[in-house]
Amino acid sequence: MNTSSSNNKTILRRGVSSSVTIFCTANQDAGSVTFEWTLNGGTVPGSTESIINHVVGRLFISSVTLAHGGTYRCSTRNLVGNDHQELPFTVVGRSFCQ
Repeated sequence: MNTSSSNNKTILRRGVSSSVTIFCTANQDAGSVTFEWTLNGGTVPGSTESIINHVVGRLFISSVTLAHGGTYRCSTRNLVGNDHQELPFTVVGRSFCQ
């Protein structure tokens, strides 16, 4: 995973057509945890190429496109409460205009 740090924040960078797996962690001492992934406040694009595992908090994108760039948010819930983690994701590639 290619990451860099800017102002104590981790930034993930990947090239177009590469694959990426992002993990979200949570303390499971309080019982079963539910994970939910969003991108820029909406759904993660490419449901056929993005695999979200709601049990272990894993997001896998098999073929990154420019549409996958933005801020990913992993929200977690269990009986005790909820929390979230965010990760900026930059897609490196070319955009062609005709």
